[in-house]
Formats: sequence, structure tokens, C-alpha cells
Amino acid sequence: MTDKTKHLLEIAGIQITVLSSESREYMEALAEALDKRIKEITEANRRVSRAEAALLAALILLDERLHAELRTSDLNSRFAEYGRVLDDAKRENDELRKLLGR
Repeated sequence: MTDKTKHLLEIAGIQITVLSSESREYMEALAEALDKRIKEITEANRRVSRAEAALLAALILLDERLHAELRTSDLNSRFAEYGRVLDDAKRENDELRKLLGR
């Protein structure tokens, strides 16, 4: 089991204690990024409450994560296909070398 540490963070003016095995610096970077998103949302629309801004920030961040995961999956599929094409080309090259006696 990984040791977990309590981190006191402030996000959108709210203090929250989070239990995590991540470093203090990492947790502060997360809090800062989320705080920045919430501020951007509330500054763009003054009628949005802090809670609504937090939910919108969460949706935006999850959307970005899902798109990144989909891109990663697509790239992994392409990489695997390129690996198969390379293996086929190597086999063909080996067969041609045998035919040529090299």
C-alpha cells in the first residue's frame, strides 16, 4: 500500500483537504490548474456561480482527457499497424535476399 499524505489545497477560494500519494508540488499544480479554469469561466460569464464554474471546469477537463485518450488509442493502433507492415516488409526482404543468394 502506498503512503498517503493529507494536502490542504485552496481552489476557487475554498480550502479542501485531499488525501493522496502524490507529491505536494503535484497536488498544488493540480489545484492551481483547476483554480485557473474556474476563474476563466467566472470571468467570461459573471452570472455563473462558483459551483457551476467548478462543474463546467470539471466537464472541460474530462472532455480534454477523453479526447487525449482517444487520440492515444488511435496512435497506438496506427503504431501497431506500422509495426505489422514493417514486420511484413522485413520478411519479404529476407525472402528476396534468399532468392538472390545474399
